[in-house]
Amino acid sequence: MEEQAEGLRELVGGNFTEKKKTNSKGEHSTRIIAITSGKGGVGKTNIAVNMAIAYAQLGKKVILIDGDLGMANVNVLLNVVPQYNLMHVINKKKTMKEIILDTEFGIKFIAGANGFSKIANLNVEELEYFAKQFSTLGNADIIIIDTGAGIANNVLQFVAAADEVYVVTTPEPTAITDAYGIIKIITTEIVDRQVNLKLLVNRVHSADEGRRIADRIITIVGQFLGYKVDYIGFVYDDPAVQASVIRQKPFMIVNPTSKPSSCLKHVVGKIEKTEAPENEGVSNFLKKFLSKKQLVTLIVLLSFLLILICTICLTSSKEASEFFTRTFSRAYITIIGTIDSLIPISLMEVSVIFLFLFCLGLIIKGIINIVKGNKKEGIFKFSLVTTLIL
Repeated sequence: MEEQAEGLRELVGGNFTEKKKTNSKGEHSTRIIAITSGKGGVGKTNIAVNMAIAYAQLGKKVILIDGDLGMANVNVLLNVVPQYNLMHVINKKKTMKEIILDTEFGIKFIAGANGFSKIANLNVEELEYFAKQFSTLGNADIIIIDTGAGIANNVLQFVAAADEVYVVTTPEPTAITDAYGIIKIITTEIVDRQVNLKLLVNRVHSADEGRRIADRIITIVGQFLGYKVDYIGFVYDDPAVQASVIRQKPFMIVNPTSKPSSCLKHVVGKIEKTEAPENEGVSNFLKKFLSKKQLVTLIVLLSFLLILICTICLTSSKEASEFFTRTFSRAYITIIGTIDSLIPISLMEVSVIFLFLFCLGLIIKGIINIVKGNKKEGIFKFSLVTTLIL
């Protein structure tokens, strides 16, 4: 396995050797990323597909290769039906360039196939041919290989040949255990070089959960294997992912502003040392600067302040009363309309805030009525507020 991995690495991991040498002069080089996992069902393929699109959106030329053994399903997520796959190349029926498919998502795609495990038993002549065909992909900036889950030989060969290896896991105990298992196998089987291992935690409910899971794995790997693994980020658990799978379109395309899309943009931006595109302005500043609870508190306090100012001014003159009534109405609507854009909170939370502000609105209206001498109308407003609260 080591000899074959070395053969592939001469091609992929630097057998784009000449290109990597010229890269020191500022010319083109290709980076190979293998995305793997210790077990199936952690969202590895979804990560590979959408990460490829995230790189493409940065202007990179990306080729996505389905290297999953017997479970080739990248084409399902891309909603394409490939006529040819890697087996046609290995069997010398097609060249690599002939099986590359252009997609509508800005990336190129090479399909895998059942029986792809044959690469684990290629003889020297077959390996040289496959290596030669692989080298024709050198015009790409990024080649992402979606490997099979687990420890099959061909998985280790792609991992050994890659420049970077991203291990995908989830907060599930079995996924954490298997992530450590695949890292252990990689570090013990590939002994001729230091593998550039990175960890991505998928389907988390908070950033803290992602960091906690990653720290646990990284600590154990460092303690028992003496190996360094970098944490590159997390992806939220979100219904947008399942919805995109059903539609057979990547969530980066279907819902580019969803939490998972934003997470992958940040992951890729972190790797490439670039800023993920964000909307500018006060709204974005508040999202980054304040937590959800802090932001809700800020909105409520601002509402109280607005009501206090209106109450003081409404008692002064008719003109001031009309002006601040209009001002309060507009501000009231704006606050409700921007709550959801500022923070991802539930419909129930929005409803509670809306009811709270509505009651405050009735109170201020009741005060206005009493100040103007319409005590009956004012008392009615206060009784209505009491009824709503109860």
